[in-house]
Amino acid sequence: DQSGNKYLLLESDRQVQDSQIMLETVDVIVQSSIRMLPTFSSQDLSNVAWALARLVGNTSSETDAELGVRDVHKLLHRIGRRMADPRMAVTSQSISNTLWGMANLEFFDAAIYRGVASRLLSPEITTKCNPQVYGNSLWATATAELEIADKLDFDTTHVPVSERTPQPTDPITAVFDMAAKDMMRRPHQYEPQHIANILWSFSKLSIRHPL
Repeated sequence: DQSGNKYLLLESDRQVQDSQIMLETVDVIVQSSIRMLPTFSSQDLSNVAWALARLVGNTSSETDAELGVRDVHKLLHRIGRRMADPRMAVTSQSISNTLWGMANLEFFDAAIYRGVASRLLSPEITTKCNPQVYGNSLWATATAELEIADKLDFDTTHVPVSERTPQPTDPITAVFDMAAKDMMRRPHQYEPQHIANILWSFSKLSIRHPL
């Protein structure tokens, strides 16, 4: 699984009925979460985004219509705004799970992604980032196909040092830089899936980095 989690799948001979129960359950989750959002911790917020991605992700357009994609995206927008709020206590895992959930649910709002990802740049969060956090966060932002700035600042082949800024100003680019440096520092701690996610993300957004 892309998120690094493992699941138990139960076989069913009542797929139509089970699908209907799932739809009704997701609708209750979405409507209840919208009302209760102000009381949620960052872990609660990321768990909702992650759970919705598991329940709704990769569904048919008919299912999307039944679930009310507009309500799902409204909820994700509110989750993103709260996660991006510097007053909200967050963890590196809650940030990456939120980004992963948003990307899987095809929620694309550049400002929200930048706000959430920028929380990874806080010193107290950066020290807690692990390979899975970097792999999932980069994969999510690349899947969202964000337009990013400063990406040529890593190009040691074609861009002279005098033309590169020492530190990216775009938070997404800064997170990519941070992930690359971490992977180069401790490659033995990165699993093949983490490495694949990071390299694919750099390629997807056309970022040249001396990895």
